[in-house]
Amino acid sequence: MKATKRIAILTGAAALGATLLVSVPQTAGAATKSVGCNRSAGSLSTWWHYTKPSRSTVKVGSQLNYKVWNNSRAHNNVYFALRSNGGDTQHWSWTSHDDRKGGVTYHGSTQGIYTIPISHRPYVKVHATFDVPGRDPSCTAYGHIGW
Repeated sequence: MKATKRIAILTGAAALGATLLVSVPQTAGAATKSVGCNRSAGSLSTWWHYTKPSRSTVKVGSQLNYKVWNNSRAHNNVYFALRSNGGDTQHWSWTSHDDRKGGVTYHGSTQGIYTIPISHRPYVKVHATFDVPGRDPSCTAYGHIGW
């Protein structure tokens, strides 16, 4: 009898767990992409989120995240651009103010969320100009999305 009760309790718990799992909203193909670049005057780390609503499209969100490393000065600049078709199509671009201090995580946002066919080979270009005395060095990196 005890074994029967245990099986009934486990079966009920499993059924409840399955119900909870199904009822939790999931974003199909959600992922985070990160890219970075370096120069002697600093490093840039960036990350953003996207989803793959289908096998043939990606949806790029509007939230951008970045941090400048190895440069504590207060006039670093960061640039993002969502592009596709080999750079022929620019969906959005975003430039920070000239007041980005190294060591701080910043968040930016764009004008909207874009759904792009993977066949158009979407990517995000990131660029940083590092504040140093004299000529400011820069670096650039590219993050391919979904392909």
